[in-house]
Amino acid sequence: MINNPTPQNPEFQIIEGNHSDIYRGGSFEEVAKMLFESMPGFEEKLKAGGDHVNIAVDDQGKKLGWIHYVEHDLLDGKPWLKTMEVDENHRRRGIGEALLRCALANLPSDSPIYTMPISPGAVRLLKKIDDPRVKW
Repeated sequence: MINNPTPQNPEFQIIEGNHSDIYRGGSFEEVAKMLFESMPGFEEKLKAGGDHVNIAVDDQGKKLGWIHYVEHDLLDGKPWLKTMEVDENHRRRGIGEALLRCALANLPSDSPIYTMPISPGAVRLLKKIDDPRVKW
């Protein structure tokens, strides 16, 4: 069960997901499919290391957005906000903020959290949240 500090929203809820959920139907679908099929147990190994995916869904179960974050990155052992995406038809409704707040609530409270925002929207959101743990 995920720790979700955001107030209930009638338009969406945040649930735990899998890596295959975030890439299905997306631009990385073929690469992800090849990766997970070529490495049996890869997703379970990621989860055991504190690798998480949270998904925002509407009341019909349609994916509106997602965030991928890790407690201990496989390369450097540090907490990272990896990637986040909100469907372009559902932006500016609080979904990204809710996903980010949920991820931050599930990451260590006593450690810096690293990220590399690449879009203006991500930068704007990180500035709005203004969590002192986030380093970018």
